[in-house]
Amino acid sequence: MLVPLNSTPTQVSGFIKVDTGTPETPNARDLATSLAGSNGKVEDTPVMLDGVEAVKVTTAANDLSRPQIALIAFRAGKVYMLMGAGLPGTDVAEPMDTIIKSWSWAN
Repeated sequence: MLVPLNSTPTQVSGFIKVDTGTPETPNARDLATSLAGSNGKVEDTPVMLDGVEAVKVTTAANDLSRPQIALIAFRAGKVYMLMGAGLPGTDVAEPMDTIIKSWSWAN
């Protein structure tokens, strides 16, 4: 998990993390729809993570309980979720974009 440089263990203003596991849905879009909930949006255009299509989800979350931005990709029988959340005033979009552009899969 990545947290802003000015964070302390008791005062985190945002985070970016990657979760991976065995998918419980047949595809990334179904998982993205579930994650989006009633106030989120599943983007129509896929985002590429080092040549693998990922589905982007944005939500109106304004705390750390759920991501504001998430990318979901299925690869080699696993699901990968890159997620960013932040408190009001914490930008997670720019660091997420940096990670997306530099993403490289380890074989």
